[in-house]
Amino acid sequence: MARSNGSPRSARARQKKDEAEASNAIIDEIYRNDGDQEDEPPLKTFERSKERKLPKRLLITLGILLVLVASTLAGFYTFNKSSHFNEQSVNLGITAPSSVTSAAPATYLFTITNDETVGIRNVELSVSAPDGWSYTKSDPAASDANNTLWEIGDIPAHGKKVVSVTGAITGEVGSVVTFNASVTYRPANFNYDFAAKASGSATIASSTVTLDLKGPSQASPGSTVQYMLTYTNTSSNTLNDLRLVATLPDGFTVKSSDPKPRDGNNVWAVDALKSGAKGTITINGSFNGSVGDAQQLTFDAELKQGTAFERQVETTTVVQLIDSTLNLQVTVNKDKGPVVAANPGDQLAIEVGYTNASDLEITNATVSVTLSGSAFDAATFVDDYGAVIKDGKVSWDVKKVPTLASIDPGTTGTVRFTLKVPASPTAAKNETGPQLNVQASIAASSGASADSSIKAMSDAMTVKINSNPTLAVVARYYDAQGATLGAGPLPPTVGKTTTYRVVWSATNSTNDLSTMTVTASVPSTVFWTGKNVAASAGSVSFDTTQRQITWTLNRLPAGVGQGSAAVTVSFELSVTPGLSDVGTAVQLLGATTFSATDGFTGATVKATHDPVTTDLTDDPTATSKGIVVGQ
Repeated sequence: MARSNGSPRSARARQKKDEAEASNAIIDEIYRNDGDQEDEPPLKTFERSKERKLPKRLLITLGILLVLVASTLAGFYTFNKSSHFNEQSVNLGITAPSSVTSAAPATYLFTITNDETVGIRNVELSVSAPDGWSYTKSDPAASDANNTLWEIGDIPAHGKKVVSVTGAITGEVGSVVTFNASVTYRPANFNYDFAAKASGSATIASSTVTLDLKGPSQASPGSTVQYMLTYTNTSSNTLNDLRLVATLPDGFTVKSSDPKPRDGNNVWAVDALKSGAKGTITINGSFNGSVGDAQQLTFDAELKQGTAFERQVETTTVVQLIDSTLNLQVTVNKDKGPVVAANPGDQLAIEVGYTNASDLEITNATVSVTLSGSAFDAATFVDDYGAVIKDGKVSWDVKKVPTLASIDPGTTGTVRFTLKVPASPTAAKNETGPQLNVQASIAASSGASADSSIKAMSDAMTVKINSNPTLAVVARYYDAQGATLGAGPLPPTVGKTTTYRVVWSATNSTNDLSTMTVTASVPSTVFWTGKNVAASAGSVSFDTTQRQITWTLNRLPAGVGQGSAAVTVSFELSVTPGLSDVGTAVQLLGATTFSATDGFTGATVKATHDPVTTDLTDDPTATSKGIVVGQ
C-alpha cells in the first residue's frame, strides 16, 4: 500500500481552508459595490460583523450553564456517596423497671442514639407519662414547668444522650402503666426535622402500704369475735389520702369498731400516714349462719389519684362457723367484759370456763388462751397446772388437767391463771393505749368417734389499762433557792399571822384525761388570802361556803410531766394560831383528791394526797420551824 504524502489531519485542514475561501468569494460577490453607488456604505462588511457577535454570546452562556450543571451533578453525586442520611439510624429507647411499687420512687431512662455519620441538632425529648405519675427529679433538668420536655441540643455522629427521670406512679397493683416518648431533631446537613418515637411499660407489682389482719379463723354463730387490721407505710414518703375499706359478709354484724368509720360504712379515711408509721382498726362483731358455713372478710388499702381511689393491696381471711354446743367464757377479775379496765401494777385473775351444752360426751379436750397487747408481764404468769406461756400462748391438755379427758353433757369446768399488769405500761405502736387482749379456744372429740372433732372459741376480752396520774401537794415558806414566799413569824406564833404558799402539780402517763378536778377542804382556822393565785393550766377557785379549793382542767394530755413540765396551780393560805395550838403543827389543808376521766378506758381515775400542816416537810429551809410557839 502507497504511503500518503501528508497526515489525515493536514488534509482535513486544507480542505476546510479551501471551503472557507470559496465561501468568502461568494459573499464578496453578493455584497460588493457597483460603480455608480460609490457613496453607499460597504454593506457586506457591516452585515457580516453583526452576524458574527450573536452566536458567540450564546456559546458563552451555554458554556456557563454547562459548568453549573456539571458542578451540581458532581456535588449531588458526592453527597449521595459520602453524606447520605438514614433516619433509621437515630433511635429512641426507654428503659423502665419491669415492676414497680405503687407510690414509691423509680427511675426511667430515655436514651437517644445517633448511629449516623453526621451529627444531629435541635434535639428535643418529649415524654407523656401515665395517669398517676408524680415527677420527682431528672438529669438533666426538664426544660418546661410541666417536666415533660427536655431540650438536648446537639448529638454528634455516633453519639448518644441519656435522660434519667425519677418519679412515682400511684395505681392499682397488677396494672400495667406505659410511658410514651418522642424525639425531634434535624441532621446537620438538612433543613427540615425528623422524629422518632418509643414506649416503655412497667407493672405495678406491689404497694407501699402493707396490711396485717389478725383474728380467729373459726367462730361460733352468734359469738363475738375480734379482728385487728394493722396498716403500715413502708415507703420513704408520707402517704396522703389513704383509705381502708372492709368488705364484710352479709352474715357479719358489727358491734363496735375502734376507730369508728369516718368515710361511710366500713370505710376508714387516713389523711396522712408518715413514712414507717402504722395504724390499726379493731372490729368486734358476730357471724350469723349455720355450722359449717364459710364466710370471708376482706380489707383493701386504697390511695387517692385525682378524683378516684386506686386499690393498692388486699388481705382476706376465711372464717369457718363451728358447732357452738361447746361453750367458752373468759372472765378477768370476775368481769365478763367484753371490755374491762385495770390499773398499772394490778394482778389479773383470768378464768376460762367451758360447758358441754350438747347431748354427747366430749373427750380429749385442749383449752388454749392467746394473750396479745402490751399490758401484761409474761414473767408473772402463774397457774395450778404447770403450763408454760410462750409467745403469748398457753395451753392445757388432759395431761395437765385430767378433767379435760371426758366432759359429760351439761358438765362445766374452769382453767385459771394469774398475771400482772406492768407498773409502767406503754402502748405498742399499733395500740391507742396499753391493753391486754384475751381469747380462749377449745378443741375436742365428740361422741364415740375420736375423728369427730369440734372446736369453739370464746368472745374476745379486752383489758384496757388506765392512765396513772400523779398529784403532788407542797406547802412552803421559802422557795427552792431560799427566797421568802411567806410572811409572818416562823415558827408560827400564838396571836400572830403567818402566810404560806401551797403548790399543786399534776402529771399523766399513757392516756389522755378529761374533766380533771382537784379539790381540798380548808380548816375553819385557816384563811384563804386570795393572793398569789396562779395556774399554768385550767382555773382555781375557793368556795367560801363549803370552804373548798377547786382546780379544774378540761384536758390533761398523755405524757404531761414525763419529758415536759407538770401542770400546776399555786395559792396562799394564812393561819393565826391560838393558845391551844402551842406545841403542835397546825393543819393548813385537808386531804387533796384528784379525779379525771380516762379517754382510753372510759374509767374514772383518782389520786389522793395526805393533809398538809405547818410542819413543812418539803421546805428544807423551814425544817423544824412548823411547831406553834407562845408569844
